[in-house]
Amino acid sequence: MASKKFIASREELLAAYLELKSMLRVADRFGVSKKLILTYMNRYGIERVQRADPAEAYGKDISHLATMGRNGTEIARELSLSPSTVYLVAKRLNLRIVDSFHKGEIITHNGYRLVKLDGNGYAREHRLVMEQKLGRLLTPGEVVHHINGDKLDNRPDNLEVMSKGKHVTLHHTGKQGRGPDKKSRSKSLKI
Repeated sequence: MASKKFIASREELLAAYLELKSMLRVADRFGVSKKLILTYMNRYGIERVQRADPAEAYGKDISHLATMGRNGTEIARELSLSPSTVYLVAKRLNLRIVDSFHKGEIITHNGYRLVKLDGNGYAREHRLVMEQKLGRLLTPGEVVHHINGDKLDNRPDNLEVMSKGKHVTLHHTGKQGRGPDKKSRSKSLKI
């Protein structure tokens, strides 16, 4: 893949930067990377303009697009901003941005469902269901066991509270070592 050649005089680059007020927008206009624009601005001695507070500069536009139901990535693309800037401004202005990537739950690598909490973060759904069933918080030594073995079946009647020791005994009785190998291992060592 051949790289696009960038040819712009100091005057052209300065005029574009003063008009667009953003290296990212200048880079988009010339079809090159922001880093290349920065390199040429430094080479030509063009001083970067100190930006205004993003909440002041883009708050109204972000708020308007958010009320139209646009997600953070779409807003960022339309305003030529980074998604992190959009979410930062939204947080500072207490705006709710549609998050089309995280829909309120995550399935972990080992098969448990995490649900989004009202504040920040996620919690294991089966633990929340059990705490609601018991009417109290679980202690650190308590484990929630799925009776039918399905980690996504978090119905209250499929969950049981037990100690860590009992849970280990329940799942590992009769097993020796780490279990059968999925692939055969070579026992020969080369010296």
